[in-house]
Amino acid sequence: MNVLIAAEQILNRWVTDVLEDIDISVTAIEPVFKRENILNALRQSKYDLVILTNSNFSPYELPGLAAQIKQEFPAIKMIVVTGFAAEKIANPLAVIGIDAFMIMPMKIVE
Repeated sequence: MNVLIAAEQILNRWVTDVLEDIDISVTAIEPVFKRENILNALRQSKYDLVILTNSNFSPYELPGLAAQIKQEFPAIKMIVVTGFAAEKIANPLAVIGIDAFMIMPMKIVE
């Protein structure tokens, strides 16, 4: 399995450590205001799963970004993690067909 995580450095490091411990290949990027960074990374390699946060951009951009990812890469699994405006974007993300939605802060068990 090949995973792309686009999040803040701390979350990238934590997810990478957890997944690599169970032999899952992880690429971590920090999107830094540019959704195009995420899309370019997805276009350069084949990923089975993408984990997105709204690192340094509005959480209201997540549904549009998720929709674009699902349109370009329909087979990819997607987890969205956010702590901002979660109640306002959860339904639009569900309609798009993301695979999981997690609200930060979260516990390691989750």
